[in-house]
Amino acid sequence: EPVISAELVMIVSAPRREGNGEANTLIRGITPRGMELRPQAKLTAGRWFSPGHREVVVSERMAKRFEGFELGGTIKAGPDRLAVVGHFDAAGSAFDSEAWMDADEARALFDRDQYSSILIRPRDAAAGAALIAKVGQDKRLSLRAEREVDYYAKQTMTAMPFKILGGILGTAMSIGAIFAAMNTMYANVASRTREVGTLRVLGYPRRSVVLCFMLEGGLLALGGGILGCGISLALDYYVRVRGIFFGTMDFQSFSETVFQFRVSPDLVVQGLVFSVLIGLAGSFLPALRAARLPVISALKSV
Repeated sequence: EPVISAELVMIVSAPRREGNGEANTLIRGITPRGMELRPQAKLTAGRWFSPGHREVVVSERMAKRFEGFELGGTIKAGPDRLAVVGHFDAAGSAFDSEAWMDADEARALFDRDQYSSILIRPRDAAAGAALIAKVGQDKRLSLRAEREVDYYAKQTMTAMPFKILGGILGTAMSIGAIFAAMNTMYANVASRTREVGTLRVLGYPRRSVVLCFMLEGGLLALGGGILGCGISLALDYYVRVRGIFFGTMDFQSFSETVFQFRVSPDLVVQGLVFSVLIGLAGSFLPALRAARLPVISALKSV
């Protein structure tokens, strides 16, 4: 069934808990059908707002970060105050960074003649694509239509500073890990020179010696990767159980966005693969050195 909801998005300033200043928070005016279009949002405490009573429901995550967002609290919005009558959980989606109230009441409170956006559930994917194309081609409309998933994907750009910082730290630590692996493997080669010479006398080719040391370095690095991933998973479990969240600025709405670090299975696999690659890279030069040792000199070493 096609569903449509006209909505209004406003920003108000709210004090953070523990006296850490203020931050912009996002209040969304929605219709009852708008709540229907967001089935991931579940009421966890209190009740939903009633139109005409200056009431608002806020996400649990926002309630933990801002004063007045608790049940029975009040939020200053324009010339009036809104009573917090409920908390909801949006299953980790972008709506966990919002507060909701009645759309028409929000228009009256903030003295707005128009809505900010219209959320539509088309009959099917083909109807949605046709609607997006029609809105884009109609020059009389100063509107932009896009899939909701695409719209919120753009807001993840607020995490770009964290990605850049993580990339810089990861690169620096990777270089250090490669040199550490090289140092370890050079020490192994120096202490096992006679073994290498014995292998060469028995007829093992140089490539076998290289593969042997690289395999050893890769397995050692894999062990370190397993340990690191285990620590990461333990921290991830701690963050989930304790309900620890972090906030950053959304540069599209200039409001605070609440998020939580997650360690997914894909990240664990990538970490393990990367650790093995680090071990192989750090073992390559020591393995070459071991393979190029003169057989007679290797046998004579103590």
